[in-house]
Amino acid sequence: MMDDLMQMARQAGAHDDGFEVRFKEPRYLERFAALVIANHPPQSFMTWQEGCEAGKQAEREACAKVCESLWHIDGQLTANEFAAEIREMSNT
Repeated sequence: MMDDLMQMARQAGAHDDGFEVRFKEPRYLERFAALVIANHPPQSFMTWQEGCEAGKQAEREACAKVCESLWHIDGQLTANEFAAEIREMSNT
């Protein structure tokens, strides 16, 4: 989907320098919005709450993977136990 969005941004007249996309004028951004809506119905997007929750879960999983790569933390919990504790946060 990201490639589709980048292609639509370019089609709408955005400037893409390889690192960021810029719309030099509001009309280009309006064109881009129209292309996105025409090609991806609004109900296919997640709400900001869903996006926030997905981000939190992804961050927890990334932290758990870092923990799994460690041997011990403070001599109390093993890395795997600590990773399991982080993952459990997603279930509460």
